[in-house]
Amino acid sequence: MNKFERGAWLVGVAVLAMSLSVGMARAEHHSDDPFNRPGPYVGLGASWMVEGFQDRTASGDFGNSWGGNARFGYRLHEIFGLEGIYEYGDDFGAHQVVPEGARIRTHSFSVNGKLIVPVGRFNPYLMGGVGFLNADADRSISSRSNWDADGTSFMGRFGGGVDLWATENIALYVDAAYTIPVDEVSDLNHFSLGWGAKYAF
Repeated sequence: MNKFERGAWLVGVAVLAMSLSVGMARAEHHSDDPFNRPGPYVGLGASWMVEGFQDRTASGDFGNSWGGNARFGYRLHEIFGLEGIYEYGDDFGAHQVVPEGARIRTHSFSVNGKLIVPVGRFNPYLMGGVGFLNADADRSISSRSNWDADGTSFMGRFGGGVDLWATENIALYVDAAYTIPVDEVSDLNHFSLGWGAKYAF
C-alpha cells in the first residue's frame, strides 16, 4: 500500500470516527428545517465504475463497468450522518486477457460517516468509511495466480456528493467515491460515480 492509499484509508476512518463521536453526542438535536432533520432513509440508484486497477492486474487492460447501488442511513444531526452503501459492478471486461472478454464482477459494502453542509434543499457532503469488497473473477482470470482479482477483503472508501431535496421526503443524490481494497483483491482500486433517489422517513 503506497502513501496515497494509506492516506486515503486514514481519511475514510477519520470521517467515520468523527461522525460517530460527534453525531452520537448530538443525536437528540431536532432540526426545525424539514430538509435537514434527523432520521432514517433508504436509497437506490445506478453506478458508473471506472477501473483504477493497480500493479499486476493493471496489465490486463480492464475496462469500466456499469453497476448499481443501494444505501440506507441515519441522519444523526443536520451536519452528521451514518450511511451503509452496497455497490455492484457488473463487468470490468478485459481486452488483453485470453480469451478476450474475461471479466471481473464486484460487490462491496461499506459503513460511512457523512459530514454534511445543510443549505436548505441543497446538501453537499464529504464521506469516508470502511467495509468489504468481494471480487468474482471468471476462470480465465482467477487461474492467473499473479493477479489479485478474486476473493473478499477489507476496503476503504472516501468521496463526496450532494443531495438535492425535491420534497421533504424525497431527494436526488449524486456522489463520487474512490475504493481502496487490500489483501486478496488489493489491485482492484476503482472510482465510482453513483446517482439515484432516496426516501427519508
